[in-house]
Amino acid sequence: MKRFVAVLFAVAMIISVCLFAASCDSAKPAETTTSKTSETVNTDTDVTTATETTAAQTETENNESGSTTQATPGTDDKYENWDGKSKLPGKENVDFGGKTFLIAARTDEVSGGWNNGREIWVEALTNDAVNDAVFERNQIMSKLYNCTIMVDNGGWANGINADIAAGGGKYIAGCAAYSNGASGQFYNVLNFDIDYSQSWWDQAFFRDLECNGKLYMLCGDFAMIAMRAAWIMFYNKTIYDQNLADEYDIYQLVRDKKWTIDVLLTMCQKVLSDNDGDQQYTYTTGADADVLGLMTTTHNYRALYYSCGERYVDKDENGKMVNALTKTGRASDVIDVIRTLTTDESYLEIGYSYVHRAMMNGTTLFAGEVLGTLEVVTAQEGLRLGIVPQPLLSEGHGEYVHYVNNQAPFYLIPTSYPDMQEIADFFTLFAAHSQKIVRSAFVNTYKYTYASDEESAEMVDLILNTRIYDPGYLFNFASGFDSMITGGTLLGRTGSNVFSSAAKRYSNQINESISNYESRIAAIDDPV
Repeated sequence: MKRFVAVLFAVAMIISVCLFAASCDSAKPAETTTSKTSETVNTDTDVTTATETTAAQTETENNESGSTTQATPGTDDKYENWDGKSKLPGKENVDFGGKTFLIAARTDEVSGGWNNGREIWVEALTNDAVNDAVFERNQIMSKLYNCTIMVDNGGWANGINADIAAGGGKYIAGCAAYSNGASGQFYNVLNFDIDYSQSWWDQAFFRDLECNGKLYMLCGDFAMIAMRAAWIMFYNKTIYDQNLADEYDIYQLVRDKKWTIDVLLTMCQKVLSDNDGDQQYTYTTGADADVLGLMTTTHNYRALYYSCGERYVDKDENGKMVNALTKTGRASDVIDVIRTLTTDESYLEIGYSYVHRAMMNGTTLFAGEVLGTLEVVTAQEGLRLGIVPQPLLSEGHGEYVHYVNNQAPFYLIPTSYPDMQEIADFFTLFAAHSQKIVRSAFVNTYKYTYASDEESAEMVDLILNTRIYDPGYLFNFASGFDSMITGGTLLGRTGSNVFSSAAKRYSNQINESISNYESRIAAIDDPV
């Protein structure tokens, strides 16, 4: 049965041929300024995170930029009226016999809230909607299936490797960023008796990262940090209302697929204001601070490259990972279009903390950051922010796309945990109950507590359903090219469009990385 499910899953992936994923955070160079000198800040640490897709079927749309796949929710009738508070249909007989399931969360050493322990276990009710939803889910699963869910905060760094080396069995899973799990120590999750077509699994994650029938990580509706890690755009509603509301309906532009690089640039230019009178535009504070069109970090270059339909690694018609730098044949033209925005004086690259400050003090119309930033900045009194997707290349061109920052921790299942059916049952239930209880609380909090208007709620759904996971970034297959993107060599004001030479230079690296990964996973004797 397991083999049959895996085969069906692989066939479904080949039919949907989408790809595109999210990339590996390489070195982050110093930020640039527009015409005056901006403060130099440390950009080594992202502050928040986001992302996740609810989908079960994939619908492929072909256009001149290549094929893009958008996932849509599953429609299994037996789950239609299930609310997550009773046993999952089909799993009524599951009883874990009082077992405690311990999950090693990502280490808390990284600043900025990337530790994912709070999505696994919380100590008590606190009147925080998301915290209380995690508490409720765990209590419900404990009562329904006779088990306890616990977390080892920082256990990825401090416990799971030692447990595996000692023979294991302590942890049912560990959570790690910067890992593809292909070490021989973790299960190929496609060998589990799990129906990954259900909507509580992140369809884009499986679609983009599966390779030759193998994948060593899980991402489902329990992974809230993966939702927070989606790279999006925010806009200041006060600046927008004062300068643009009479001329634009930004949400209708998004709906009509007229939200493009060109429209974004025009809006940025319209609000540009040299309030301190020095004929330069930079990040400053105070009553006479300049107002810019868009302030962001180096990561936004990558976000724009993806949102305009390009990838580092894609899949071919047979579902095989391939170098995508020259796949569409128009990446150089795409870079030219993006550069009209990123080299304009209204666009300013600065560091993470400065982006947040600019959002809070109202000195930028737009900001590019992860969804989780909204949780950080909305404590500012009087701040009114809206949410929009990253722009399209041109009107009606392709689908909206949002990559997931590689700080997001995914779930790896150690082979030292011996019972594959128990693993399959637990994670099916963990994902399903999380969708009904936790994900809904998370999304509603971002929609209605942090965002400043009803339409932003619609945008949150759109963003979470259009995430990608490019292995060229997440698995570091295209680290050299990614450094040219995020370093500004191709898209920054002081850079230039040298795509042809860059593609020639790094295509071999990408091809070799894919080939080495395929050989590596082929050599793993996976338990089945």
